[in-house]
Amino acid sequence: MVKLVKSKSACHKPVAPDKTHSANESNDSNDPALRTTWLLPVLVIVLFSFSIYFTALSGDFVYDDMDQILKNPWIRDIRNIPTIFSESVWSFQTGPIISNYYRPLMHVLYMVNYYLFGLKPWGFHLVNILFHCGVSALVFLIIRSFLKEKRASVPLVYLSAPYSSGHAFCRTSHPY
Repeated sequence: MVKLVKSKSACHKPVAPDKTHSANESNDSNDPALRTTWLLPVLVIVLFSFSIYFTALSGDFVYDDMDQILKNPWIRDIRNIPTIFSESVWSFQTGPIISNYYRPLMHVLYMVNYYLFGLKPWGFHLVNILFHCGVSALVFLIIRSFLKEKRASVPLVYLSAPYSSGHAFCRTSHPY
């Protein structure tokens, strides 16, 4: 069915009806209960993810943390940001270093951690755990939206983020 709508110029233009929602379909954005159905699962996923990695807060720096954090002068001075974005990861070390390992945001995040927590390992671990919790929640929300679009079985989405978080049971408790 085509509606005729009178415009300001007195011309009649046909307007196609909105086919995004039929009269029988419910609109999720109008129902407050449906809009917040993601909140409880996200909270559970964040708590689950945090509980898996919680023990890392008492851990120390390991492996390349000694070089990348403790011996890294770049993270101690904000004036190093241009250098961070123009050099490889290991360029702060003295001596000839040949590397194509480019991770400027890692150094910037380490710099923020350094200014917030100093060289205390628990602060660096806390930030990594919070990132992991956020990523797990995003995995859930993205898969939920894909399944909702495809009208697939929505309960499947509740297995996605715990799987994303739960793989930590198979690894060490150090979040990297």
